[in-house]
Amino acid sequence: MKIYQHVDEFNDRDGIGNDIRGFQSIFQKLNIPNAILTRVNNSKDEFEIYSPLKHPKLFSEDVHILHFGGTGYPLEFFQELPGKKILRFHNITPISFFQNFMSEDLFKTFERNEIKSNLELFSLHRSLSHVLSDSNFNQSEYLKLIGEPNKTKMFVIPVIRHYPLLQRTNLPMKRIGFIGRWAPNKKLEDLLFTLFFLQKIDPSYRLVLIGKKNPAFQTYNDYLTELIQKLELTDKVEIHENLNDENVKKQLSTFDIYLSLSEHEGFGIPILEAMAMGVPVLAFSSSAVVETVKDAGLLFTQKDFPLLAELIQKVISSPELRARITESQFKRVKEFNEFPFAETLMRIIKE
Repeated sequence: MKIYQHVDEFNDRDGIGNDIRGFQSIFQKLNIPNAILTRVNNSKDEFEIYSPLKHPKLFSEDVHILHFGGTGYPLEFFQELPGKKILRFHNITPISFFQNFMSEDLFKTFERNEIKSNLELFSLHRSLSHVLSDSNFNQSEYLKLIGEPNKTKMFVIPVIRHYPLLQRTNLPMKRIGFIGRWAPNKKLEDLLFTLFFLQKIDPSYRLVLIGKKNPAFQTYNDYLTELIQKLELTDKVEIHENLNDENVKKQLSTFDIYLSLSEHEGFGIPILEAMAMGVPVLAFSSSAVVETVKDAGLLFTQKDFPLLAELIQKVISSPELRARITESQFKRVKEFNEFPFAETLMRIIKE
């Protein structure tokens, strides 16, 4: 038996790329031969990687795991493969978030891709033995698309990743941060509105944005740039693009608050990374953010920016409150670190 992970594009630092490396580390520990098949390889990692057009001979005892986050991978090829077929579902961001920041033609392209993704999932479902969603939210979204699972077995397995616990010791520097690509569903503009009101409390507050701009959302990028200028926050916002993992951690270690105002997340790796580093997390209660944070950190259901600014000030200025929050966050991160990934995967593979 050999396990093949399939993905349209294999990237180093996105959620799917992290998950693929997590699967690969589990298979290595279990001494199970494994490889990756991808249409586009953007990773610098030295894995055994093939393409759908050029790959070794495949056998009926092999296991194939398709990481799905949208259309692109040749599904006819995947469906005709010999062996067990498993879907790893990573969610699809609704295109309704993008409509106000795209030309009509580009939006129609995204709309066609969304329809195609939904149709692919529906047709693919019949050939699957298992669907492994990385959050309960994602599983519920998947079931909305395909209806009853019938004989296909459904599991929720978090993104396979370990989060080392580190207690911060530095004094507050009034640095509020967020990690994520520049996309409309992330609601970076709401971070700027929050910073605007924080400036009225204390002008030393800074907002740190770590992520990557997407040319497809150039209108959104321009909107954020103009908003920074209009709100007179040019010297108050730090923007870091294309950082490697080490530099992301360095920046994260300087955060006093991790603030997420995103309205659509399929999981929440940066939230857990912040929790693990002792950074208090404040997050808008939406999508999979709810179950990622759970009873750790602070969740809120309304975006009252002046009130949110006051809450941030209270957390930063109260060592006791910060300690209670970080203690609860460490407990939550331990639950993810202690998830029985290897045992669960072996049971699924042998079924």
